[in-house]
Amino acid sequence: MEYADPNKRSFSRRGLVRAAACIILSYGWLPAVQDQSQEVANHFRAAQQAAKAGELEHAAKEYQTVLSLDPMLVEAMVNLGLTYHALGSYQQAAGQLERALRAQPDLFPANLFLGIEYAKLGYTAKALPPLERAVRSQPASVEARRALAGCLLSKDEYRGAAEQFRSLFTLQPNQEEAWYALGRDYLEMVMDLVNRLITRHGEAAWTKRLAGDLQAEGGGMSLNDAAVSYKQALALDPDQPGLHARLGGIYLRQAKIDEAKQEFRRELQRDADNEDGLLGMAEADLATGDAAGALQQISSIWAVFPPFLGQQSAFPSIDLLPELAAALITDLGRQAEGPARSFLRSCLYRLADEPQKAEEQGRAFQAYLNEWSSSPPARATSGVAGEACAAHRYRRCVEGLQAKHNLTAAQEVALGRAQLRLGQDDQASDAFAAALSKDPQNLESIYWLVRTYTRQATACFTQLAGLFPDSWRAHELHGEEYRVEIQYERAIKEYQIAATMRPDSPELHEKLCELYLDLHQKPMPEAKAEIERTLELDPSRARALYLLGRIYVMRREYPTAIPLLEKALRFEPNLMEAHAELGKALLHSGQVQPAVRELEEAASIDYYGDVHYQLYDAYHQLGKTDLAQKALARSQELRKQSVANQMAKVASAEPE
Repeated sequence: MEYADPNKRSFSRRGLVRAAACIILSYGWLPAVQDQSQEVANHFRAAQQAAKAGELEHAAKEYQTVLSLDPMLVEAMVNLGLTYHALGSYQQAAGQLERALRAQPDLFPANLFLGIEYAKLGYTAKALPPLERAVRSQPASVEARRALAGCLLSKDEYRGAAEQFRSLFTLQPNQEEAWYALGRDYLEMVMDLVNRLITRHGEAAWTKRLAGDLQAEGGGMSLNDAAVSYKQALALDPDQPGLHARLGGIYLRQAKIDEAKQEFRRELQRDADNEDGLLGMAEADLATGDAAGALQQISSIWAVFPPFLGQQSAFPSIDLLPELAAALITDLGRQAEGPARSFLRSCLYRLADEPQKAEEQGRAFQAYLNEWSSSPPARATSGVAGEACAAHRYRRCVEGLQAKHNLTAAQEVALGRAQLRLGQDDQASDAFAAALSKDPQNLESIYWLVRTYTRQATACFTQLAGLFPDSWRAHELHGEEYRVEIQYERAIKEYQIAATMRPDSPELHEKLCELYLDLHQKPMPEAKAEIERTLELDPSRARALYLLGRIYVMRREYPTAIPLLEKALRFEPNLMEAHAELGKALLHSGQVQPAVRELEEAASIDYYGDVHYQLYDAYHQLGKTDLAQKALARSQELRKQSVANQMAKVASAEPE
């Protein structure tokens, strides 16, 4: 039985009744019971049999009877708590588990499920101690570590959560599932951080820069959006390191060579050794046929930090005509031998479709790089760490900062950036997470944490695709890539293949439902069929219950939708989308006061202003004029913001 992050995702509890019975039987009939009276034993057995049959309410009554006869029977307390958990009665479950732990503080199932109950109820601080005890008690418990990771994420303790996810990776014997789960864990932290940036700091420069990065990765017309985002970021913070180079990279891909060079020069005016600026200038020089200029830029990077070149497997990022590549190769042949020349010729031979020569030059460059790596710079003292970081001497930067104690948030960010350049992704993400913990308002740390976790997730999925290219997980990943690129039809095909290979996966059917809804923007029969299949496989899956409720709301069948959404929230109280849909359904059903509670709960995720407009309607019906006007004003403000963002993208696309 696998338990996921109680706040960030749905519990994976396929067959709620069967799973509950399994747990109760696993921890229920312990030796202590054998010494009890026959009456106690009879009721205990009756409770177990009821649980096994799926009659959880009857099982709860039998355990209550046992405790009325023997109030100190710990096994009954635990089993009653687990039964309440399976029924979604988390407050009652917590009460019974607390009683059990007062008698036996180190009881693993009681600690595990008490932590889960508190997390479900939103009491994260109270959830952590029992979950930490559970992990100490059984370090190999997947359930305990995953629940603990979820609580740590709820408290924005990303470093601790990442440590748990990496431990889970080592505990998973199935390598396919291990790589997939770790990659998804990293991605979920990315999504959490991105949401944090957007909702709390939507107009900040670092948020605009991150938006530009994500849009740039989409390619096509998204490059126009990326350019807009980078320009907005520069308007807010013109001296932010690396921003001009990012915008220059977009111009390169749009074949705006002059504009690109201008941005790269601006980057290099701020920092003459900036690797991204130098690499961009080299690429622009290649595009204009200037082999000598490109060689000079690459030589400058070699003088600053050679390993950076070893990480540029996709250089150049733009297509060069074979004739131009051949001419550049000839021009470079007249230059003196050296690592910069080998690097460029390897890249150009690849573009010219001469793989053997490209490999030969690549080996020559790697030999230069190995020689450099075998003679690292002398160690630096902590006193010069700042200078080493500014001078792009990343090894010295890391050594100097690690020699210090009690680093500031800014120093943690500097450490993380240096480790990222050195390819130490785990250490880098831990440093950025430490910076965020020390200063929650440090947006630079959030930005770099998102970029690093994304890089780690990509590495996991690359491993998965390489080791298991034809697996259902590989098709699922391809589907997710298409979904991110808003190619819903192709995404659906990949998920359909995955679902054919793994028909018993509720997650795949759930995702197919969402894709059908995204593609058609209406409650298609295919969407309803997929989500009903999901609930056949896992009746307690909160998101599936929400999606089915959403379909009925779209069909205006509000009385049918309401109990489904309420059930989803019983299993997952923090599912904000379900609060929004339930509020809408209640409002249309004339239940205005309950609708207000749900809509207020969901207001934090309102992007287009729809939730606040419904709040305006509800407040108006209740005669709360002031609150109605505030909700209407906020709705109008959100609508203007979303329209303005879209118009900025359109305006940017027009000159193209």
